[in-house]
Amino acid sequence: MLLLHQGEPTTVRVTNHSMEHTAIYWHGMELDNAYDGVLGVAGMPGQPTRAIAPGASFDALMTPPPAGTFIYHTHLMELRQAESGLHGALIVLPPGAARNAAYDHVFILGTLHNKGVVLNGAKVAPELEFDADRVHRLRLINITTGAPGPAESRLEVRSAAGVLLARQPIRLLA
Repeated sequence: MLLLHQGEPTTVRVTNHSMEHTAIYWHGMELDNAYDGVLGVAGMPGQPTRAIAPGASFDALMTPPPAGTFIYHTHLMELRQAESGLHGALIVLPPGAARNAAYDHVFILGTLHNKGVVLNGAKVAPELEFDADRVHRLRLINITTGAPGPAESRLEVRSAAGVLLARQPIRLLA
């Protein structure tokens, strides 16, 4: 997970440790075209964005204008690289704010090669306990490469005794 602050100029260095070229797209972020990560389209006039070669690095410069939940992901050989785990959360906090992981939760629904649909990299979703007297933020990100099955497309809230309090279907947006 990348944690940035709104309005704070930031350089994110992407180093390619894989054996193939890659590119990173900063989904939902407003940044200069030179750092967007869309090969052949983004870049500077006369200098389109190039893939990051194996062993090479690329510096993406950004000053996040909005606070919120975003994602970064591969934009080259997307199916294979995404299913190898080349994606993650990009959280932008308001200026001076701190993230408290006890109350600010990030969940990434993805697809991993030979594992299928996973939540935060695990095949079995964890059971989580939340303090009832606290407000919790749930940041839900779906980067699956296929539609999850019916059993995997709902959010359930249960009491400490296991009583079902709420069940909410999760609708996939195209």
